[in-house]
Amino acid sequence: MKKLLFVFGMIIIGLTSNLMNAQTNVSGVISTNTTWTINGSPYNVTDNIQIPTGITLTIKAGVIVKFYGGMGIVVKGNIIAKGTKDSVINFTKYSGTNWNSISITSNDTSVFYYCKLNYGVNSIAVDGSNYSFHPSLIVNKCWISNNIESGVYVRFTQGFISIDSSYFLNNSTGVYFNWLLSASKLSNSVIWKSSQYGIRCNVSQFDINKNEIYENKIGIYFTSNQTNFIKQNNIINNDIGIFNDYTNGTSYTTVNFNNITRNILYNFKNGSSSGFSFPNNWWGSAQINNIDSLILDEKDNISLGLVNYLPFLSKPDTSTHPISPANLKILSAGKDYISVLWDSTLNSNQKGYKVYYDTDSSGYSFAHSIDVGNVTSYKLSGLATGKKYFITVIVYDLGGNESWYSNEVSATTVPPFL
Repeated sequence: MKKLLFVFGMIIIGLTSNLMNAQTNVSGVISTNTTWTINGSPYNVTDNIQIPTGITLTIKAGVIVKFYGGMGIVVKGNIIAKGTKDSVINFTKYSGTNWNSISITSNDTSVFYYCKLNYGVNSIAVDGSNYSFHPSLIVNKCWISNNIESGVYVRFTQGFISIDSSYFLNNSTGVYFNWLLSASKLSNSVIWKSSQYGIRCNVSQFDINKNEIYENKIGIYFTSNQTNFIKQNNIINNDIGIFNDYTNGTSYTTVNFNNITRNILYNFKNGSSSGFSFPNNWWGSAQINNIDSLILDEKDNISLGLVNYLPFLSKPDTSTHPISPANLKILSAGKDYISVLWDSTLNSNQKGYKVYYDTDSSGYSFAHSIDVGNVTSYKLSGLATGKKYFITVIVYDLGGNESWYSNEVSATTVPPFL
């Protein structure tokens, strides 16, 4: 995920390039191997669809699947949905009520490439039925948003689970791993603005690596007595960065080479009597008092376990993406310009900043960008008068890796008659 914003932009472009053709109403049992193509799109799921054991539903690039409220797909065979960067597959609601889930209970592998899944309960729900089945799941380059519960929910399986280079936005929980007995992998993804948990892991094996975990209520929640890894992530601007409340999980979870900083209440909250050793992380400061102030452990409550964070990194880790800029502000606005200012980042290998801006409603992505070099202020000039602009900033490093966005600001240029 060298270019986070590039993947995001391609998903949006792919969505807007779909052409409306004939529509097809679908429901009930799919009894033979079936392919949904763009010629029959959109496919309106008017009642639940069932895919029996041994049957495959293949969905081609560019297809739109619209679910009536509460409907879903029950998969006991497998589902293969492979879009492309220019022609994604879109799973969404038909009208006002959210659809349910793509519920997978099988011994097969289901695949989602270049898909957008939004407005479900759990867009993808994988259930091994108390380990009676071992469903596997591959999710790559997908955009999963606005789900009532989880973007991806996986439980009670020993199957292979891999989520890579995907975006989770505005879900209650981005990714939920629940009682998994084989290593589940979540990598190179953005988990953003979850109302409860960015990533929730209950007594599961997991490998969480090189993700951007921003602005969630809790970035990562884990309770586990299995071998786990949280490495090379940016865990930033959440209410709580990482939270554990499982006693006797001391030696199982490796947390290192992460940037865990700018979280509002705590960078790490220990809610158990277990002690932890989490060396070699950047905690946002090289001062022990500052680090301690954002870690809840035995030093604050004798009933809690001690968190040993020594040795700590004195600068942000550079093996993951750069830390995003902070405190973007509007300095001034005139008839055809807006000036902005932001804090310098501490990324030791940074090369410069880019300013992104647009005039459509607040949100991502942005139509325009300017490489402003290694400065922390910029005057956007030549703008239309009387227009409201939405602006954000990223930083990029010497290898071309881009950070996630800064906070967004907006301002209106002065109307021409003033």
